[in-house]
Amino acid sequence: MINNSNQGLGAWDSDNGVYRMIIAPNGNVGIGTASPDYPLEVSGSSSGDACDYAYYSIKGDGSVYYGSTTSTSQNYSIVTSSRIKAYSFHAVSDRRIKNNVQHSNGKNELALINKIEVVDYQYIDKVEKGNITKKGFIAQQIEEVLPNAVGKSKAFIPDIYKEATAVVVDSAAKTITVSTPVEHNLQKGDMLRFITPGGTHEKEVLSILSDNKFTVQKPEGDCSEVFVYGKKVDDFRAIDYDQVFSAGIGAIQELSRQNDELKQTIENLQNANTALKAEKDAEIQDLQQRLNSLEILMKNVLIKNDTERTAAVK
Repeated sequence: MINNSNQGLGAWDSDNGVYRMIIAPNGNVGIGTASPDYPLEVSGSSSGDACDYAYYSIKGDGSVYYGSTTSTSQNYSIVTSSRIKAYSFHAVSDRRIKNNVQHSNGKNELALINKIEVVDYQYIDKVEKGNITKKGFIAQQIEEVLPNAVGKSKAFIPDIYKEATAVVVDSAAKTITVSTPVEHNLQKGDMLRFITPGGTHEKEVLSILSDNKFTVQKPEGDCSEVFVYGKKVDDFRAIDYDQVFSAGIGAIQELSRQNDELKQTIENLQNANTALKAEKDAEIQDLQQRLNSLEILMKNVLIKNDTERTAAVK
């Protein structure tokens, strides 16, 4: 029931005596709360299939922090079918909500990061995702290296992504028989996403007629043309970029530590080389002095001998 009171305009749940949604006099919108303190405040959540989400946060010093998370089960307050745009997003990370905090091993992080493959790729679904080349990771490869950083959920994948070569509509049976130019790899009971002139539909596959033909429930509206997107899977992988990012920081810190050790080693070697050079220079100088003294002595001996021979001749 819509109720207009001094609290604002809202949807009143008379059975439970609470506002389910309200637009306050100051324009703030509350969902699950009757006293929103922000332009949009949502209280409450529902459990749903997990997917990864990313966040950017501008810290007080102006630097940008990035992270993400994923899980096999999450409670969501807001779910969207596409991106959310904002200048920043703050994710809670207070020490007081964490336990079992342990310092990670930098050497292990460095070894782990060296196993992760960075790839360039494009999305199959160019309509939704665009045609640009992106740089990132493959979840299956990350799973081999860092299993805890990969979660699984249910999602439709564009594993067919082709326009049907033929569509036969059976209005009486409320089915359509679809032929594809490639093998569909579907099974009876699969949920299939496809697009018709009437919109996007998700229907159950009723029967498999061949590797390139199947029957699916007929949606409402025009089905003369069908673009087959793909089936729903229950092992759609998503990467917890927060773990990959954190492992990268640990690896960088380990490289920094190793670099400091190498710098200290080089400095020690340079100091030892300087000391050794000074020692050798002193030895060379001593030898030079001895050589000079020996040359003078030999000259004196030769002069004395020449003098004695001259005297003997006389």
